[in-house]
Amino acid sequence: MGAARAGRGWLAVARIGRGGLWIGAGALACAGFLALTSSGAQAREPGPVAGWLADRDGDALVGLDADRLEVRRIAVDAPVELALGAAGDLWVACAGPLGPVGAHRLLLIEDESGAIAREFSLGPVLDLEAVEGGQGSVLAVELASGGERAVVRIGADGALATLERSVDAFCAAGAWGCTLVGSERGELRLFGPDGQRLLRRSLGGVISDVAPGPEPGCWWVLDAAGGAGGTRLALLGRDLSSRWEAAAGVAALTLAPQRGAERVWLCDGEGALARRFGPGGAVELAHIGLAHSGASRASCGSDGVAWIAAPGALLCLDGSGARWPGQGGYGFLVDVERVR
Repeated sequence: MGAARAGRGWLAVARIGRGGLWIGAGALACAGFLALTSSGAQAREPGPVAGWLADRDGDALVGLDADRLEVRRIAVDAPVELALGAAGDLWVACAGPLGPVGAHRLLLIEDESGAIAREFSLGPVLDLEAVEGGQGSVLAVELASGGERAVVRIGADGALATLERSVDAFCAAGAWGCTLVGSERGELRLFGPDGQRLLRRSLGGVISDVAPGPEPGCWWVLDAAGGAGGTRLALLGRDLSSRWEAAAGVAALTLAPQRGAERVWLCDGEGALARRFGPGGAVELAHIGLAHSGASRASCGSDGVAWIAAPGALLCLDGSGARWPGQGGYGFLVDVERVR
């Protein structure tokens, strides 16, 4: 974000893109924006937070409105993972002095004040996900002591429960009272509301991400073994059987499902590509080139618009795959979450 002197105040340049030049009156906390477009200057009020970014090197959580203009900034040290609940619960895992391989702090941030409501000490966090319908709770996969990995559920009330300890847990997702754990050895384990294991399936490969599916009881699964040539995307049913499986065709590591639809974005950070799958595993958008490499984390809303975190910038693709103006000037973005 640049700044220019204008009269008695400062004008903060927020974005230059196809939407025009956006200027805010004041520094980061703007009371309003001025849009300079081909049709002239238009006043615009900042909107509510539509998504959050984790800027690791900038030591900040950044809240953007629907036009990707910055409207909130919360100072936190070295954020590395974000989770955002349906009620606006904002959780963040922060690296310590040893970086990503050392102990992490898990923080629950108050939405209004930006203050830390709760704090927990964990081992290095491999995955952090909000539990859908979980009253503000999150699931964390951490490297625990003795070489084990622990899947823990942490509530907004401070309650912490260990769901499982294993040597291969890598990712987890929670919805409908159940928790699905994916492992580096290609195994899927489904747990019920009281923590008992209900189902177990060996899918093979390396399960790098899981997420709630478009219907109650179904799950998205990403097997990242083999790079672009071997990565698989699957939609599983209630019994963990495959409704369909498809070759991903991109070296993706994480899933970005469209909420409420049988549709999911995959981003290949090395290849700077995005691809979207639809019903039945059909490829709807084959290869959308991204402006930056390293863009492997994305979040998609019910409108089909995908926000994609690249190291120094936020990229944006609409539902047709068209590139929308994003936002730049960050230290190193590592995660992104759109408001549900």
